[in-house]
Amino acid sequence: MSGLAKVAAAAGIVAGAFAGGLAAQLLVSPRGALAAEATTQTVRANQIVLVDAEGRPQAMLGVMPQGAGLVIRGPDGKDRAVLGISPKGGAGLSLKDKDGKDRVTLGFDVEGSGLFLMDANGVSRVDVGLAPDSEEGGFALNGANGKSRVSLGMGAKGVGLTLSDNDGKERFGVGMAPTGGGAFYAKDQFGNDIWREPSAPVPLP
Repeated sequence: MSGLAKVAAAAGIVAGAFAGGLAAQLLVSPRGALAAEATTQTVRANQIVLVDAEGRPQAMLGVMPQGAGLVIRGPDGKDRAVLGISPKGGAGLSLKDKDGKDRVTLGFDVEGSGLFLMDANGVSRVDVGLAPDSEEGGFALNGANGKSRVSLGMGAKGVGLTLSDNDGKERFGVGMAPTGGGAFYAKDQFGNDIWREPSAPVPLP
């Protein structure tokens, strides 16, 4: 499942970068004033901040050298949704809970796209990744410690399913090559085969 890990890392960086600092950059940007040119139908600005009745920012839309972004806050002033687009074309979306922790992250860039669902502790429990050429992708279910427990992957070498223990060590797997040949195996806690059919190793994607 190395392909899924690479895709996940790439997409996670895109979404996480915007979610981590976009709100602060929008609020302190010195170019936040409305541009002089405006009409009744169009407003031109580097930054737009929407405030509540108390003057507290609730939504910020801005354009900076790092890209364009939108931040929406809850009644408590904490970021709840962050959307950003980088100059190179990458994009990320982060949805947060009342404590400001990421719960849903979606992102893509030149290295691939990914979707991540996090628990209340910020641990990703569901990962979905796809490479740019769509030839390699995967799906993973993770335990509370973030270690993969169920992984399903597809790549140039075929498709494979692995089941792992709580430490993330593979204990059971099945793989099928593009031509239809495949293998089943089971391992002990030390990674040694305790059963494999056929006996010749068949790499999983």
